[in-house]
Amino acid sequence: MSVEVNGVKVPDNAELTGPTVWRKRPPYTEHPDRLPLSLQNHNDILRFRNIWLVPIKD
Repeated sequence: MSVEVNGVKVPDNAELTGPTVWRKRPPYTEHPDRLPLSLQNHNDILRFRNIWLVPIKD
């Protein structure tokens, strides 16, 4: 997974091995190749726009 925020890649080419949690690394569990994307705002005034999901070919 690569994420670009305001033109800066953070992270770049990282592999997610399961659900993401705060300051923990959960144990790996098998999951489907594609799952829905969820975005958090932590109750702040925030807008998401121009979000693109682009599959990466092997």
